Amino acid sequence: MDVTLAGHFERSNSTVLAVGQFETADYADGIDAAMSALDVAFIGPVTLSVDLDTPGELDSAPMRAAAEAIEASAAPRRVPMGIFAGSTEAAADAVARGCRYIVAGSDLAMLAGAARQFSGLLQMWVVERGRPDY
Repeated sequence: MDVTLAGHFERSNSTVLAVGQFETADYADGIDAAMSALDVAFIGPVTLSVDLDTPGELDSAPMRAAAEAIEASAAPRRVPMGIFAGSTEAAADAVARGCRYIVAGSDLAMLAGAARQFSGLLQMWVVERGRPDY
């Protein structure tokens, strides 16, 4: 198949999802211009809270103000909002607030949870059957 460079870019631009991650306190610098080029505006709440000097305080006044500013820039451009949700409750809240791109947990948290579950199953096996005699 012979593809021209122009054809490659045309196809790529129609299939690539451009997600802007807003994770630093200087998020407002050029936000409107940046928003115009995005398919999704993603708020990285933990990193943003650290950079706003409210580490882990995801409902702090600076965090709420940042989220409102980012959402206000996205809305008139019809750019869907995205956010990290570390629990089913947070994911449901994000959906209720209109987010359409939701990262439901981190790979590290999911792996740690699976490791705890596996360890618990092994411990139950040892309790039920006793230690193997090697």
